[in-house]
Amino acid sequence: YRLNSLSDFSIESLEKLGAIRMLTYTLRNDARDKIRLGEYLDIATKHGIPENVAMIILKQLHATGQFFYFEKHELFSNYVILKPASIQAEAFDALSVDIGVKQLEKQKDTYERITNELRPLIEKKSELDLKAEKSARMWVSAGMGALTCQGIVLAAGTWGEYGWDVIEPVTYFSGFTVVLGSFLYFIISRRDYDYGTVWEQIVTSRRRAIYNRNDFDYLRYLTLMQEAKDLRVEIEDVCMEVVGDVPQSVERAFAF
Repeated sequence: YRLNSLSDFSIESLEKLGAIRMLTYTLRNDARDKIRLGEYLDIATKHGIPENVAMIILKQLHATGQFFYFEKHELFSNYVILKPASIQAEAFDALSVDIGVKQLEKQKDTYERITNELRPLIEKKSELDLKAEKSARMWVSAGMGALTCQGIVLAAGTWGEYGWDVIEPVTYFSGFTVVLGSFLYFIISRRDYDYGTVWEQIVTSRRRAIYNRNDFDYLRYLTLMQEAKDLRVEIEDVCMEVVGDVPQSVERAFAF
């Protein structure tokens, strides 16, 4: 038989024709996993089936699962898959890569949006943090100066006109004031009183004051940093699925 159209036949009736049977027989007995589309059309032509009819048959064979032909997929549109089971893993890997690339393209837009807003905030925060640390040093230096002055006054009173009998109770009360102040600090901050903790508290306090004075949106900064962290996790997961590793370019991109 020589077929020129399917207008007068259904696929069920065509299956009865020898040309269709010979075509499917030839494809099933081919040892390869896949062949090029052009080669499939040549085989169909040898069996008396024109190309337009061969394409319709191929789509029907794809629908039944006998052979696969992914017409709209750029990696497989030029191939007819003869052994679906053996090539399934390869197809899924390719589809996974395709999906992963599309996900990365979408995440790239999100990354650019986050970084365009976050980088100026990071630069401003670094500048304000330096000011806060400088201000904290000034406060600590002032405290050191006050303690030095206290020591000078006590020494002058002890070896000057008052004597130790008068100054001794003053030193007791001064020491008690320090103990009382450290306990009050613990009650307010719920943190132990030591030099490191006090320094951190002073720096944090100065940062808040300087952020407010310079209209720095610290909450927005924290939100964007969390979004960037979540986005990095998503991109790393996609890279691990697609290529099995995280490129250094991803790590550099999130090195804020």
